[in-house]
Amino acid sequence: MKNEWQQKEFMLSGFFMTWHIDREAMDTYAALLKEAGIDLLIPYTASPLDFPMHRLYEACEKADIQILTGIREVVTDEEGKPVAKGITYQPAQVDEDKIRREIAALREKYPHTLAGHYLWDEPGMKSFEILAELHRIVEDADPGAFGYSCLLPSYGSYVWPDIEVVFETEAAKDIWAFVQDKADPKDIKRYDAYVSRYCEIVRPKILAQDYYPFQQHGLDTSLKSSVLFKDMGYLRKKAMEYGMEYWHIFSGVEEWTWSTSVRMDVPRIRVQMNVGLAYGCSGLSYFPVQEPIVMLKTAEKAAKFEALKAQNTKTKNIGNLLFHGISQAVYHTAGFDKPEEIFADDLAESPYIDGVTCTVDAGLVLGVIRKYPDIYLVAVNKDHENTATGTIELKQSYAVAEFDAETACFSVAQPLYGIDYTLEAGDIAVYRLT
Repeated sequence: MKNEWQQKEFMLSGFFMTWHIDREAMDTYAALLKEAGIDLLIPYTASPLDFPMHRLYEACEKADIQILTGIREVVTDEEGKPVAKGITYQPAQVDEDKIRREIAALREKYPHTLAGHYLWDEPGMKSFEILAELHRIVEDADPGAFGYSCLLPSYGSYVWPDIEVVFETEAAKDIWAFVQDKADPKDIKRYDAYVSRYCEIVRPKILAQDYYPFQQHGLDTSLKSSVLFKDMGYLRKKAMEYGMEYWHIFSGVEEWTWSTSVRMDVPRIRVQMNVGLAYGCSGLSYFPVQEPIVMLKTAEKAAKFEALKAQNTKTKNIGNLLFHGISQAVYHTAGFDKPEEIFADDLAESPYIDGVTCTVDAGLVLGVIRKYPDIYLVAVNKDHENTATGTIELKQSYAVAEFDAETACFSVAQPLYGIDYTLEAGDIAVYRLT
């Protein structure tokens, strides 16, 4: 009997755009990404058999970074030219024998670094049947790996019927026009139907979605009542229902501009990462890792490298602490009068929390994660510009220990009825209640 892939630890990954790379500097790219704490690299739309990308795979093998490969049968068009997967190209059929031969060759050549196979980016409903077949083929041919595809956010072809999609930036409007041009007019447009049908038909091991609030709604948007949380709430719900890993893809660049990440500062990046942790994600992905972490054309550290390296350490320590715990509840202290509408929980009904004070208007996200025998309370400041202070009042006295995410150690537990907190812009704290 073949051993199927199972996720064994929290994973921090990143998409890597494969154009404009310095092909002589692959070892440098891999070494810098490893130093920054990246566990898994996703070289967007690249198969090492079609691009001169084998050096990147070899570099990842040396640096002990896992990689998701593109399958040539999926990422090239009818003429064999490389194309982006998903909305820009969707094959009507694939050759299973070719895929199996390619996977066998890749597995033999890269036995340690090959984690899985990147099959589809943002599939539409019409692609679900063939995508399910692709997942079956690659996971049967390479049972130690996983097939990977990621869903559209709710500001694409599929939307929430009660929410008007608004585009604050010209770049977002252009993306919308492109998506609409590629959309199938016969599709059901409800976002919940889109996600549910994907889960029913494709049944991936990982339920992943990209949502970029600062690119879509503008860099100065507040996350207080962002639709991001309705998407995340539904994805969290479906992942638990189907027993899937839940991964969230967040943005490291600004307004769809690939050449700069200046205004997409560390607080904006970390608040996206931290809300994923509060929602129980077992994986987080940068889109992309170049510009915020490593400069693509020059293969050197980006300006935010050291700050994001430190953030990545904290994220991975918290992610591993909470890994495969049961996400019991998610609360928002501000922004949503009816939390059930975003698939969140009512703070007034919490068995642990009696009330919360907070100095910032955007409020907190609070996640409750049970990992027997402990209860973890995860608090995230949704404001990416201001420090939040306040108190989380508890319904009874608990022995409370705070997790130091830099050292992966807990403070000495103290009996408390209330937790006083100070969270910098976009920051996170984790408390163990016993």
